[in-house]
Amino acid sequence: MSLGGSTEIIGIPGMSVIDVLPGTHEEALRALQAVHLRHFEASYPWAVSDFERTWLHGAAQPNVIEHQWLLLVDGKPCGECVFHVNLDRKVILRHYMAVDQDVRAGLPSEWLTDFNAFAEAWCDADAQAKGIELQAMMSEIQSKHVAGWKRMGHVSPAIEYREPIHGKHWQKYGDVEFVPMSVNLKILPAGKQVPLREVTKAAVSAFLLDNYGLPESDPTVQSILFNCEQLD
Repeated sequence: MSLGGSTEIIGIPGMSVIDVLPGTHEEALRALQAVHLRHFEASYPWAVSDFERTWLHGAAQPNVIEHQWLLLVDGKPCGECVFHVNLDRKVILRHYMAVDQDVRAGLPSEWLTDFNAFAEAWCDADAQAKGIELQAMMSEIQSKHVAGWKRMGHVSPAIEYREPIHGKHWQKYGDVEFVPMSVNLKILPAGKQVPLREVTKAAVSAFLLDNYGLPESDPTVQSILFNCEQLD
């Protein structure tokens, strides 16, 4: 399958990305959906419909820039990185990141550091074009992965974070239910100039309020935001 239109990732020989947005060939969308289901079918299967909506219509919210990267090595689809740039909150939300195990084994040891730098630079260009300096990148991770990200300079504030089951589709299932997760936060240069509590609250609000559409009156949401405000 020749998808074409990819951009090489600086520092990772052979790896490139296709941003699966309106105007991209449908084969790229189907490849992205297939990669996602390989890695996340048990936990986030509904995301493939979100990918298709973005591919058809673009970003769903004003002041949010969406990216849906299909990752390729030597032209073969092998991974994904799906993230949003929330301009109002000045944060990047990384939703899904995965690379097939057999491909990871052949990548340089520092590939993830180089990949993150490439993604941050891409998002920074998005924001700079709007006159905005981004403060952080956040993802929601399982606690067992916190130590690995900390070794890369990320922080995980203790705020008893919770992720809604069914993501942004929670309203289809009645009362919202949550699952414990950890905040994975990369503080960017502009974010180091403001208190951690402000950066964390902005990132968490971007996920819980803006992305998932949870009401700020929800007791769990209130508790998490309160915990953000108590950070030093």
